[in-house]
Amino acid sequence: MLRNKLLFIGIGVIALLLVMSLIAVSALLARERRSLREVEAAKAKTEAASLRSQQVTKFLEDMLNGVGPSVALGQDTTILRKVLDQTAERVGKEMTNQPAIEAELDTLIGRLYRQIGNFDQAEEMDRVAIAIRRKTFGAESPQAAASLNELGLALIAKNKMSEAERVDGEALAIRRRFFGNQNADTATSLNDLSSVYRQQGRLTEAEPMAREALGIREKLFGHERLEVADSLRNLSVILGAKGQWGESEEMAREVWRYDANYLALCTHGWRIRWTMLRGRHAQKARLMRGKHWSANLSRCA
Repeated sequence: MLRNKLLFIGIGVIALLLVMSLIAVSALLARERRSLREVEAAKAKTEAASLRSQQVTKFLEDMLNGVGPSVALGQDTTILRKVLDQTAERVGKEMTNQPAIEAELDTLIGRLYRQIGNFDQAEEMDRVAIAIRRKTFGAESPQAAASLNELGLALIAKNKMSEAERVDGEALAIRRRFFGNQNADTATSLNDLSSVYRQQGRLTEAEPMAREALGIREKLFGHERLEVADSLRNLSVILGAKGQWGESEEMAREVWRYDANYLALCTHGWRIRWTMLRGRHAQKARLMRGKHWSANLSRCA
């Protein structure tokens, strides 16, 4: 009888423990489900915010890119400068919690400043973008290299060749490490740095870099891309400056074969004219003074 009581009590205790365990497990599962729902809600909210941010960024980029065609039509840039000034101020105030987007917009605004000839503002915006990207992605990141490349272009426009050489060299070193040699960004840095050397009169250093950039671009893009035409132009001018007129003119003629309206987007058309004028194609060079060649150069930047 006593044994039965003890057995009954033992079974009751075990049953009670099972019930308590089930209650505890149910509570934990309910809490986990609530946490999961909260996480999913937070994720959905974050994704919605990200989507809104992307839409705002796209809207701003489309609006700012619209500046280019206005410059192409030769319109007064006073209003365009005001638009850029106001946009730059807003980005600096309203995008500080989204550094990647802020840097992207700063870069775009800096590029447009450069295209309308406001080189001081272009340099300022590029330096802001570099600081943000270095802090966000790291000083040796591809994103920082991209901003260094933009700054190099602004410095070239301001004839600050020594500093342009430094920042273009830094961008090239980063891109070689990250992307290797057979890469479009690496080729861009090579071409830009060779352009700096050319303008410094360091033609012996400029030529092999320009040839390397051309070789990479031809391998990656073929022969019908503006990047290839830009490398051909750069190398043509280098060779012309060295007095190698035969090869220089041959490359200039190859650049000439690109559609004039398309090639007019490049800021260095006058240099091809110069090469031709010094050679045997003065007539074609004179044609390049026409309205097609002097159209807006913004999309090449």
